[in-house]
Amino acid sequence: MKRVIVVLIAALLASAAVLGESGNVQVIVNPANPLTSIDKTDLSKIFLKKLSRWPNGQPTQPVDLPEGSSARAQFSSQILGKAVSAVSAYWQQQIFAGKELPPMTKASEAEIVAYVKANPNSIGYVSTASVTHEVKVLALK
Repeated sequence: MKRVIVVLIAALLASAAVLGESGNVQVIVNPANPLTSIDKTDLSKIFLKKLSRWPNGQPTQPVDLPEGSSARAQFSSQILGKAVSAVSAYWQQQIFAGKELPPMTKASEAEIVAYVKANPNSIGYVSTASVTHEVKVLALK
């Protein structure tokens, strides 16, 4: 019983530190994007392509990391509420049904930063260590 409690506490502490200002995954947008924060529900909808427009009417351009990325695993778990494999299965269903294609995937965090920097309507996520002054970090609500 003691071991179970220790494991649960460790899991809770790890998940609490995943996102937010003290976490190690940051949501980034182009500096031209007027947003300074985003609701986690809206963020999830953008990456599942259930919300396809910014408040100004421009199309959203979510960009993902590869399936093996630890940042993607953290983002998928904390924001999408699913494991990466479950998100992949969701996209398989969407493609098969002829509905949507998944967000574009970039091979590295540096490529995500470069893409977001170059595309005003883009949104991505990277580890805190990859954030540069060339992109804007959104606070999560």
